[in-house]
Amino acid sequence: MNEPDLKKILATKIKQARKRLGYTQEDLAKAASLPHPQTVSDIEKGEREVKVWELANIARVLHVDVMDFMSVGDLPTLSHVAWRVQPQHGKEEIEASFLGKCTIYAELENLLGFYNQQPLPQYEINLRELDFTRAENIAREMNQVLDLGSKPALSLTKVLEDNFGVKIWYYDIEDGSAASAKGDFGAAILMNLKEAPWRRNYSFAHELFHLITWDATRAGESNFSYWTNLEKMADAFASYLLMPKDTVRDAFEHRIQDEVIHYSDLVEIAREFEVSTAALLWRLYRLGKVSQDKVLELLDDPKFQVIDKSTMHANWQNPLPLPDRFVRLAFLAYQKGKLSRMQLSKYLNTSLIDLPNTLSQYGFDEWENYELEITAS
Repeated sequence: MNEPDLKKILATKIKQARKRLGYTQEDLAKAASLPHPQTVSDIEKGEREVKVWELANIARVLHVDVMDFMSVGDLPTLSHVAWRVQPQHGKEEIEASFLGKCTIYAELENLLGFYNQQPLPQYEINLRELDFTRAENIAREMNQVLDLGSKPALSLTKVLEDNFGVKIWYYDIEDGSAASAKGDFGAAILMNLKEAPWRRNYSFAHELFHLITWDATRAGESNFSYWTNLEKMADAFASYLLMPKDTVRDAFEHRIQDEVIHYSDLVEIAREFEVSTAALLWRLYRLGKVSQDKVLELLDDPKFQVIDKSTMHANWQNPLPLPDRFVRLAFLAYQKGKLSRMQLSKYLNTSLIDLPNTLSQYGFDEWENYELEITAS
C-alpha cells in the first residue's frame, strides 16, 4: 500500500469513527491531545501525516483498534446495545466504550483458550402472546438452568460471568440505566454504578431476560406497543427469578404472628433476597399476600420508609472499577507468560507504578507464585 492510499484510508475512517460517536473535530482534538481542531480537519482531508502517538490517542478516544484504522474496508459495525433507559447525553460514547471493553474481554478469554463456555439459552417468544405466565415459566426454567437456588440474587452475576461468559461492566452513568448487548464477544450487560445494590440485582435479571430473548428484543424495539409489553415482562421475569414463589411465600408466612407482620420483617425479607422493598411488596401482591392498596399505602408511609432506609447503609456494596473475573483472567494470562507486565497494566487501565496496588484490590500479589504442581497418580 503506498503512502497516499494510507492517508486516504485513515482520513475516511477517522472521520467515520468520530461522527458515529457524535464528536466534533474540536472534541476529538481535545480528547486526543492534538494541537488544534484544524489538525483533525487536515487529517480527515488526507492533507496531514498522522504520527504514531497521535493515531494511538485517536484510536483510544474513538474506541477503535489501530489495525482497523489501517486495514482496507469499512470499520467493523458496532454491535447493537439495548437500553432499559437511555442516557440523555453521551450515549454513543458509552456504547462504543462498553463494546470495546467487551471485545478486549473476549480477546483475553481466547488468549487463555476459553472456548467451551456454555451459551445462554435462547427463547423464541411471540410478541403478540407474551404474558405473565410465559415470563414466569421462563424464569422458573432459567433458575434451574443457572442453578441459582432459593436466593438467586446472591449468585446471579457470578454464575452469568463464570459459567456463561457474560461480560459485566459497571459505568458511572449520570442519567441512564442498565443495557445489554450481544456480539462476537458473546453476551454482555452494562450496569449503572449509581444504582443501589438491590436495584442492580433487579436490573441484572431484567437484562438477562433480554439476552435470552434477543431476537424478540430486537424486533420489539421498533414497535412501541410491543416494547412496552416486553419491558413489563422483563420486569416480571426479574421478579419471578429473584423471588421464587415458594421461598418468598414461606419467608413471608414464617414472620406472621397473630395475623400481623411488622414493617421491619418486610424490610428484612427484602434484604434477605437482595431486592428493593418495592419489588418485594409487588411480588407479594402478585402472590395474593397483600392487596394493591396496601402496597401503595406502605410505599407512601414515612415510617416504613425510615425503617427501609435505616438498613440500606449496612447492605450497600459498590463493585470495584473492573470486573473481578476480567482481572483474574488478565492476571492468569500474565502468570502464564501470555501478557507482558506492560500489557497487563494496559488491560487493567493502570500505570506500571500503580499496578501492584491495583492487583491488591482484587486480592493478587504480583510477586506471589500461584503455581501448584500436581502429579498424576
